Amino acid sequence: MVSDVIDRNDRFRGILDRLATKSIDDYYNPYRLFEWPDQLPEDMWWMSPELTTTYGTEWADKLTPEQLHTLSKHESVNFYS
Repeated sequence: MVSDVIDRNDRFRGILDRLATKSIDDYYNPYRLFEWPDQLPEDMWWMSPELTTTYGTEWADKLTPEQLHTLSKHESVNFYS
């Protein structure tokens, strides 16, 4: 069994103990550490316009500012998910 291997290997056991201790000592809760807003404004860039897929294309001129802001929102959400 795995537990037998762990018990017989002191080096491996030491590494596991250090990792377990660090996971407790270095733990932080991002829901408590940061103040998260309830919502983000819809009428602004969610990422730099230069990073959007339409930048430098004819679509950048065809879409309205509102459409470009919405596009940047969805592309930003997609990037971070």
